[in-house]
Amino acid sequence: MVIEKAEGQIGKADFINMLSRLYKLDEYVGITRVLTDLRGVKLIYKMSDIDEIAAFIRTESNNPTMVYHAVLTDEPSLTAVSLIFQYAGKDIPDYSCKVFSTNSGAAKFLDLPLEVIEATILDIK
Repeated sequence: MVIEKAEGQIGKADFINMLSRLYKLDEYVGITRVLTDLRGVKLIYKMSDIDEIAAFIRTESNNPTMVYHAVLTDEPSLTAVSLIFQYAGKDIPDYSCKVFSTNSGAAKFLDLPLEVIEATILDIK
């Protein structure tokens, strides 16, 4: 499992850099669960950035195993932009992404105990 925690302000370049680092991990092939925590983040973006990020995900994600990606958000604007992941993943057969506002929702989707999600998130804060 990979957990990503973003802080402060992030924009298109930050999303692409974060995803690029993930895709370049030797362990990426075979990763089946990803949790991205965007709670407390301020997103700086233009509408055209959404299509560019989605295109990047579709062309660069090359994991041959099924990947379940949960995105945690806490604001309506973050939820809207987090839908980038769902939009991008619609054309990737082995990728399923959902957006959540609670740890329990993400844990259920990732098929992990809630305690694992909460302990891991505390560890990276």
